[in-house]
Amino acid sequence: MKILFLLTATLLFTSISFAADSKKPVLVLSVSPIKVKQGTTVNAKLTIKVPKKWHIYGVVPKINKDGIGPQATEITLKDSTKSVVLGEVRSPKPKVEYDDGFEMDVESLEGALNFTLPITVEKSAALGKYKPSINVYFQLCNGKTCLTPEENTVLIPIEITK
Repeated sequence: MKILFLLTATLLFTSISFAADSKKPVLVLSVSPIKVKQGTTVNAKLTIKVPKKWHIYGVVPKINKDGIGPQATEITLKDSTKSVVLGEVRSPKPKVEYDDGFEMDVESLEGALNFTLPITVEKSAALGKYKPSINVYFQLCNGKTCLTPEENTVLIPIEITK
């Protein structure tokens, strides 16, 4: 009976300790509202705050000789009206380091990151306020481990004017 009690107490303590230490890091996304005229392009700013001691990979996919590589960060725009189009995303300059696991140089991004999102509004777009979503698909890593890739979304307030 003592052994069962000690085993249960040990497992409970281990579970509580692991839960306290395994707080999942969270990416924080923010974007400034924009006003844009029909048929024109404006640059929106997307800020991504990567938690301390963590990084995400750059936006350019990298593949080694074996056909594998880190999960590149992907930034896309989803607009149900099809009136708003995202151009080529401009990323901050990544840190480039050799990665033994991939056996190649990889690009990583850390800290507070500002991305430029060229957004074009179709000439025929209806006037008004919209909130299409900016989706960021990424993988957080910390030098010891990488978490499962995930997607976060932030709405971008857009006002289309004449």
